[in-house]
Amino acid sequence: MSKECVGVIGSGSFGTAVANILSKNSKVLLYARNIEAVEKMKSSRISNGQQLSENITVTNSLEEVAKKCNVIFPVVPSSNFREMMRQFAPYLHPYHVLIHGTKGLDLILPEDASADFKLGRSNIRTMSEVIREESVVVRVGCMAGPNLAKELALGHPAATVIASPFNEVINEGKRLL
Repeated sequence: MSKECVGVIGSGSFGTAVANILSKNSKVLLYARNIEAVEKMKSSRISNGQQLSENITVTNSLEEVAKKCNVIFPVVPSSNFREMMRQFAPYLHPYHVLIHGTKGLDLILPEDASADFKLGRSNIRTMSEVIREESVVVRVGCMAGPNLAKELALGHPAATVIASPFNEVINEGKRLL
């Protein structure tokens, strides 16, 4: 067991499954935005129907996650991702590594978009681009399947890819998972 602490932002079914997988090799700090949900998880040790490993600590503080964890796995819906990064950014530093597990895209639409507006690449961001736009973090990666939260939670075989322009991020993601 490594003494390092790894962060997971998002306690939905996929975030919880990722936290439990990471907890096999490391201490994990699992962030949930709702304080009532955090208190319930702390007392029941259950998140989204999944038993939480003893190596997982639940928190409602993004600042705590940034202070205690150098490697962080944001796993929140794409519709909330940019706002989460805006809230998280003040606590992040260039030494952090973020490996997101969020599927989807971030759409930036002009306020005056008409019915005949044509969506183009300038209006679309990947989650990796959102991280770079909203924070000082440079070393960014993406975690992708084929995998499903339910199958991961049940311990079924799955394949996961860590993609990044940085070999260090890929290797760190593989090591931790």
